[in-house]
Amino acid sequence: MNTNSLLARLRLWQKFLILSVIAVVLAAIPTYLYMNEAGKALAAYESELDGLPAAVNGLRVVQLTQQHRGLSALALGGIAAAQEKRRAKQAEADAAYAELDKLVASLNDRAISDAKDVARREWEALRGAVSDGKIMVPQSYVAHTALVPKLLKMNDLIGDAFGLSLDPDKEGYQLIQAMFYQLPYLTEELGKTRAKGAGLLAKKKPASRTARCCPGSPAASPTAWTRP
Repeated sequence: MNTNSLLARLRLWQKFLILSVIAVVLAAIPTYLYMNEAGKALAAYESELDGLPAAVNGLRVVQLTQQHRGLSALALGGIAAAQEKRRAKQAEADAAYAELDKLVASLNDRAISDAKDVARREWEALRGAVSDGKIMVPQSYVAHTALVPKLLKMNDLIGDAFGLSLDPDKEGYQLIQAMFYQLPYLTEELGKTRAKGAGLLAKKKPASRTARCCPGSPAASPTAWTRP
């Protein structure tokens, strides 16, 4: 049958109906693709919003552990005024670790849970040793400094679980990378310097010339500190 003759037999409304169906099909495909991608972006943003408080919680634990490191150096170094501040900071850190336990349990992620358990055990042993005075300034510094990277790694995993490391927006991705993945490692380097300074203040002695000029030398090592 001739197609032209078939179309000629159709009424005007039937022709418009056919054209409408074709237009809907043509519009539906890109519309579906757009809505699908927009839905993925929206889901990513919602997940990030849920993850921001969790990441902040993890960074809070890191911050309190770093502060406890500095106060421990003063307290173990014989600064009486730092004793009460250290105990208060330990209580604050304990509360933050307890909140972290609840957060990690709600995620039901084996890798995050394992990382948290390792850091938790180290914190429990460390704070107990500091509280009982069974550890000296150098060992306290080394133990705290070994614990912080574990906490930072755990926090990276928490951020990944909420998609913070996969922000679809370029500017958002760069901001999150800087704030939650890179800046905490920079502050840890500054924190280590602060803790070393606290240890030197407790000794009431300036750093040796070797330690100032050659940070990697034995004299610059935290193990070179001694309890007064």
